[in-house]
Amino acid sequence: MRKRDVVLFFPLVYAVAVGAALAVYEATYHPLQTVSTPPPNFPVHTLTSGAVEKLVSEIVPKNYGLLDRKYATTDVANLSKLAAAFLSTKKEYREDLYDCDDYAIAFKAFASERGVTAVGIVYNCNNVSPHTFNVLVSYDGEVFVFDATNGAFFPYGAGPPDGRYELGGCAYLII
Repeated sequence: MRKRDVVLFFPLVYAVAVGAALAVYEATYHPLQTVSTPPPNFPVHTLTSGAVEKLVSEIVPKNYGLLDRKYATTDVANLSKLAAAFLSTKKEYREDLYDCDDYAIAFKAFASERGVTAVGIVYNCNNVSPHTFNVLVSYDGEVFVFDATNGAFFPYGAGPPDGRYELGGCAYLII
């Protein structure tokens, strides 16, 4: 092997080794989860981004972003069933590895896979302990909070007074 070949060969070996190490890490600490719960059978309605933005802007005057033109949703009873179905499949809590932000992201994906896309992720930095949770918009215009970490599900504004689920000030919403 010539010197030029060695110089080109070692970065390739290094890249392959790093890729393999990352694959092992992902498989060990973030294995793909097989969802055994069948998708809920419920009617899905479409909301325009304008309708969703109107609802969201009333509770989050700034710091929000809508990423789609249309959102699919259902009624509160079926949103609650969707949340319960997710809870039956969720992974074990692991601080700083699989915690509130991971649960919120996983629930958004879970809901989207079942046809409900009017689910947002909120990062709330209003209190001493930052927290991440989901908001869900029902087709009749109500906004609900779902905390996949502890299973809490309630209309926005009806949560505990500790500020954990506030959407003003330092909270950021992506839906």
